[in-house]
Amino acid sequence: MNTKQIAVPDLRAMGRRIREVRGFDLTQVEFAKILGITQAQLSKYERGQSAPTLALSLKIKHFSGKEHRLDCDGRDMTVL
Repeated sequence: MNTKQIAVPDLRAMGRRIREVRGFDLTQVEFAKILGITQAQLSKYERGQSAPTLALSLKIKHFSGKEHRLDCDGRDMTVL
């Protein structure tokens, strides 16, 4: 019997990290415009109601200017 575990993303943790990257200088509207999405969609990501695509995660990483990635469970992990 194969008992592989399937990774389940921690959307709330990912949402908190996205909110941290946005910071306090940008509104959701401004950050959503930078990312090329709607404010409503950004709000869903930040509240953990939806998972960003890989392409969007890369945009967020690029915007942050930090060496990290958004992991499925929301942790920051150094990119090797």
